[in-house]
Amino acid sequence: MHLYGPSGFIERVGHKLQAYQWNLADRFLCDLIFMVSEVDAAGSGATAQFRLKNYFEAEPLPVRCSRGGVIHSEPMFWVATAILEHRTPCLAFALEEAAHVNIWKNRLFARGLPVGAWLRELKRAVVEDRPDDYPIAVPLTEEATCGTMRLGELRDVLTVTQGQKIGYVTDAADKSQGDHRSREGCGPSSISRPPSPKPMLRLQRNALI
Repeated sequence: MHLYGPSGFIERVGHKLQAYQWNLADRFLCDLIFMVSEVDAAGSGATAQFRLKNYFEAEPLPVRCSRGGVIHSEPMFWVATAILEHRTPCLAFALEEAAHVNIWKNRLFARGLPVGAWLRELKRAVVEDRPDDYPIAVPLTEEATCGTMRLGELRDVLTVTQGQKIGYVTDAADKSQGDHRSREGCGPSSISRPPSPKPMLRLQRNALI
């Protein structure tokens, strides 16, 4: 489990964990590891891990550096943070999609294609900008009997719009700087993302997945 906090966070987590006596830790077959990183104004900070098998003693790790406030990034989304003020530094977070892919159920059904977990792989392939000949595994039905289809054959069942963003801001003082930074989304607006159209769509209930 990875935890993030302002400067001094590692020490505080260590004190919390050391408030207990872990005399039975050696009896557990599995380990529990907390990765704890501090975020400073420069976007870098100390990192340490606390392992159950080591009785949650702090083990320093190399310093982690973030670019533009981004602390975690995957092809489908990223997480950014900003330092706000609450009579002590506190962090606000924003989770943002690289792009938002909507699957139209009526278009699927018109093609004889089912809904299901396979659509997650279809969405991932679109966000990762895979070529049109990229194979997508499709559940077998009476209409779809081949088992795989090319991505280009499936683009008509989906639309791509700008990725959605969710912010988590709590315990922040009403300071002009902190208020401005929280409204800006807790992170950079210059991170590259796949190009996507931004039409105003009139959506029917239950039409999208």
